[in-house]
Amino acid sequence: PSYDEGRKVLEEMIAAGVAPNEVSFSTLINIAPSYDEGRKVLEEMIAAGVEPNEVTLISLVRKAESFEAGCELATFSRTEKKWYTGQGFYSALFSLRVTHLTAKQLIDVFLALPFRFNTSLANPIRQYRRDRLPEQAFEICLNVPELPTVRKFYKERGTFCLPHFATLEEHGFEHEHFDYCYGLSL
Repeated sequence: PSYDEGRKVLEEMIAAGVAPNEVSFSTLINIAPSYDEGRKVLEEMIAAGVEPNEVTLISLVRKAESFEAGCELATFSRTEKKWYTGQGFYSALFSLRVTHLTAKQLIDVFLALPFRFNTSLANPIRQYRRDRLPEQAFEICLNVPELPTVRKFYKERGTFCLPHFATLEEHGFEHEHFDYCYGLSL
């Protein structure tokens, strides 16, 4: 029921000669009170020779205090440790607050990550919309027009999108998805 009790159970297991596995450590990370505590459990896990699974890493990234800390975990997990980080991990990562970044900055981070799942960008689009930053949502939408979130944005914010598309077209803006997105907005 609590992190302290979970830690006691883990210590009892070790004292009794029962080696904790990824489920034991993942459970403790999931109930850790903070990202820092979760990272400590991850370090214990590594020291015990237990490799985390994606559930472990999802539990930890959800506790990250910032999007940047989550990105560091993604890079560490994939680049340094070669651990599997799949769509669930990246969806959790991009569910962290990102609206302090511009859409361009966010796309640059997205492109620099070890793996990319376009569906992960649905969460930032929703965040930008919720925070009344439609220009930022619009910019991300151009990159992932296949997402239902994008179609919803174009449908619900047509009066915002159409003039933006018209202005971009007048200025000779080129993007591989421009015509398709403009058509969706129409």
